[in-house]
Amino acid sequence: MQTTTYLSDLPIVGQRIAEPGSADVAGSVYVHSVILDPNNVDEKAWADYDLGGHFARLHAKVGMLSDDLDQTLAWEVFANGQSIKRGTVGLYKPVEIDVDITGVQRLRITSALTGHFDIGGGPDKLKLAFADATLSVDLHNPPPPSPAS
Repeated sequence: MQTTTYLSDLPIVGQRIAEPGSADVAGSVYVHSVILDPNNVDEKAWADYDLGGHFARLHAKVGMLSDDLDQTLAWEVFANGQSIKRGTVGLYKPVEIDVDITGVQRLRITSALTGHFDIGGGPDKLKLAFADATLSVDLHNPPPPSPAS
């Protein structure tokens, strides 16, 4: 039985400017990432996932894309509608997160702009990645096996 899965391999069940893909964070490429694009100061970028209570931990490197402007982005993780972890990151200053998600049905990851923008390009040049985010399977409640292709 597989004990981890990439968050980017799960279907996004709701989103605002989010997509799975490859992300260059702090000079390293992470091919299994979820990229959020908070291009509006009034709204967060977000992605929702149905986990069905089958996972125990979320681990990721959270950071801005390496070709972004030198600004700061906020990020947050929600479990069943409640905030469970949040922070900010700057360019080339990613953070590692490891969060207990045992029993979580709905996971939401978000990113938001943190202030005004005084250098060329503006907020449309800022993106955040949950880089190579992995979910550890809850061995007491594993997901059902995938159908054979």
